[in-house]
Amino acid sequence: MEVQPQSRPSVSGNTRVLRIPGGKTKQTLNIGTWNTRSLYEAGKLANTILEMKKHNIDILGVSETWWPDCGEFFSQNTKIYYFGNQSKHHRNGIGILMKKNIAKFVTGFISTSDRVMMVKINAKPLNINIIQVYAPTADKSEEIESFYAELNELMRLTKSHETNIIQGDFNAKVGRGEVQGVVGQYGLGERNDKGDRLIQFCQEYKLKISNTLFNLPPRRLYTWKSPSDTPDNIIRNQIDFILINDRFCSSVKKVTTYPGADVPSDQNLLMAKICIRLASNRKKKPKLKLNLEKLRKDDIKCSLKNNRISNIDSRNPNNIWEQRYMGQRLHLHQKKLLDHIGKK
Repeated sequence: MEVQPQSRPSVSGNTRVLRIPGGKTKQTLNIGTWNTRSLYEAGKLANTILEMKKHNIDILGVSETWWPDCGEFFSQNTKIYYFGNQSKHHRNGIGILMKKNIAKFVTGFISTSDRVMMVKINAKPLNINIIQVYAPTADKSEEIESFYAELNELMRLTKSHETNIIQGDFNAKVGRGEVQGVVGQYGLGERNDKGDRLIQFCQEYKLKISNTLFNLPPRRLYTWKSPSDTPDNIIRNQIDFILINDRFCSSVKKVTTYPGADVPSDQNLLMAKICIRLASNRKKKPKLKLNLEKLRKDDIKCSLKNNRISNIDSRNPNNIWEQRYMGQRLHLHQKKLLDHIGKK
């Protein structure tokens, strides 16, 4: 392994706010998820970061990192948050990688297991919560329900009016067939029991599965390819998903896979372009409070009387040059008033 992550506390804090200067505008965030089938191998983290830069990904969730412990660290100008386990077999594990300029707005990250973690981003007008998951591959209902119980614990730490994005390898197939408010018209394959359970979860939290909403060719929809896949025997499924609150669904402009991404894995990079409205970074000017008590003094009154603006009402307010002159004179008068009586 090329980088040895240092174990650190699972919550970090700062008060910076993700905003865009210059008024109310929209910023497109490229948010992706990828089961890389281990970042423990030498060179694999570096390759993953290169693919992030190649596709201009701002935030990338990773399933199956295979890293032990938990923590955060920097590598190649990228911030990595991760959560693993103590198993000597190096299995499971999840992580979230993000650009350095986005990471400074993170207020903390938390996990309930090596399958579910969340990063909270301080943004205006609404905070952003990114939850990365890696669901069990087994069909045992006990393991599936345990996974969703852990996911529910994190969902309780979010608010419905915030931008909540839940993504990762769900090992479920929602398949073709629209489900009102959850699944779009462009799912892939046939739905299975784990797909039904995922739909139930989405209905509970009013989430939409964004990568079923766009009419794309199958090669841009599937996220997993079987080792037995051949041109004559195609075995490909859609088991990775990006979920988002129903109220923010219109902010998702595109979701597609990138089969040619250069990291050895049987699963494809899945990326969404999400247009998020953020607040202005302009600071409100504090109201000027004058020390009006000084106006009681006779010498102040006399001084202000001698410096008053004369004949201001006699000018034509409809003339643009007169308006500018009046504005300049009023500003000068305010400055003299401030010089005489001072701030409170």
